Amino acid sequence: MPQGTNRIADRESEFIVGREREMELFRALLERRRGAGEGVGPLTILHLYGTGGVGKSTLLRQFLREAEEKGETALLLDSRDFVHTEQGLFEALLRQLQGVTPAGSDPQAAALQPARMGWLAALERLPADRRLILAFDTFEEMQDIEALLRDRLLPWLPEGALVLLAGRLALGSGWMRSPAWRERVRQLPVEHLSRPDCMRYLEQCGVREEEQKERVWRQTHGHPLSLSLAAAAHALSGSWEEAAPLDWFAEVAALWLREVPDGELRKLVEAASVLRVFDQELLSSSLEAEVPAEVFDRLTGLSFVRKSERGWQLHDLMRETTEARLRERAPKLHRQIKDRIAAYYADEIIAASGRKNMDWEVGELFRHAGVEVLPALTAERSRSRYYWETVTESSLGDALAYLEGRRSSMTAIRGWETDPQTGQSFRIDYSAEAVRYNSAGLDLEEVFRLEPSSIQLLRDAEGGTQALSVNIPIHKGTLTWLTRDPFCGPYLRSLSPGELRALEAPPERPAGWFLRCSDYADLMNPAVRTEGVYLIYSYIGRGGILIC
Repeated sequence: MPQGTNRIADRESEFIVGREREMELFRALLERRRGAGEGVGPLTILHLYGTGGVGKSTLLRQFLREAEEKGETALLLDSRDFVHTEQGLFEALLRQLQGVTPAGSDPQAAALQPARMGWLAALERLPADRRLILAFDTFEEMQDIEALLRDRLLPWLPEGALVLLAGRLALGSGWMRSPAWRERVRQLPVEHLSRPDCMRYLEQCGVREEEQKERVWRQTHGHPLSLSLAAAAHALSGSWEEAAPLDWFAEVAALWLREVPDGELRKLVEAASVLRVFDQELLSSSLEAEVPAEVFDRLTGLSFVRKSERGWQLHDLMRETTEARLRERAPKLHRQIKDRIAAYYADEIIAASGRKNMDWEVGELFRHAGVEVLPALTAERSRSRYYWETVTESSLGDALAYLEGRRSSMTAIRGWETDPQTGQSFRIDYSAEAVRYNSAGLDLEEVFRLEPSSIQLLRDAEGGTQALSVNIPIHKGTLTWLTRDPFCGPYLRSLSPGELRALEAPPERPAGWFLRCSDYADLMNPAVRTEGVYLIYSYIGRGGILIC
């Protein structure tokens, strides 16, 4: 191999970040050697799987490069490199072995025999001190020859051979039913990059500005191909803002859409892209047409669709890009789908009548009803590491300490947020006086004595306090206090005697809630802000009057 090529390959390897676990596993498998009287063990199969553009092929090639550097025999076949027949497979493998093994004694006779016989003969001529590393890329496209591999190829490989597979989906039942195959297979999901790995990669690519790195992270969610395309766009334009994210997202979407061969399925993918989470019923409602079970099953079998707590969802980038294209191409259809979704969630909320927590449904209703600022203010809750905790006797001190600390350090809050769907920017601007006014005159100990369940703290994974929320239920036990409150009192005193009597509900069934205070240690943290918005949604969905 020319020296220049080695240097380029070395440099490329430096840009592989966040794959330490995968590399360690491969190196451990590679380092197994024949010891004193011991073999290198049976055939091992390492299967990398994950959605398109997540870096499986890059990892596969890095594995093979390291194997070659250690003097092993490394072969690579892509599903598109050969005809998917027995003859086609073994002919391709023989071509890969050219130059690795010495020629047979009779080339003319070898040419006349079936390719499998020639392959087996070539294997016998492999140097005894070199292990065979056999790799198959885009393995999800080889379903038609999986049985052929299991029956005709893999059992005849040399002792200690290592087979590498890379595909979009985990291996199916054909591999997992048999204990003999099961014990040889290691399945390894290839995930998105973490935020620190994403930042490290961007640094290596010359993106230094913290704001730009943060924006790329939020747009790509650590998806390696999108990250690479974003870095390339930055390098070409000198500024990420001047690049067109939709253009490089479209390249990723086109890669995934290869899995969607027909118009009927693409129509479902487009409708699903408008929904953050979908099921068969909701998808049918959004299209005003029944989605057959067999078609829905095909949709959920795609590699960029995953199961979630509430149903199924498209990969974030696929969803955002496909929805953006639909909005551009067919704005009327896009609006119709959103209106149907909003109507669906409105019906769900009305049907619940406050009997259960409906914060998710309220959030989805607002999202599809067209409240412009909300997408910019909220992030995906599935990645949140925060939770609301109702204050009790043991944690009241934490609430008091948080509020005291905030009152002594409250400063202005200024920044910008962007709607990821439309690109529209919104300015967040609160003066220090406005921030202080939010909790002015609030006596937490008095509120705790009045109604302990009124005070909530937002905790992080370490138990630290990130926000305080005070929401007082309206019932006969709190009404007198609320009438005296400088914020709630003016409204209550404006009601007629009959309207006021309607609020004298029993404590276990409040007539509504007064949202007294919401204070955040860092309002510019999207995850923290999102938890605050969803807490408000939870009160909206409970029924009764809401006073803010």
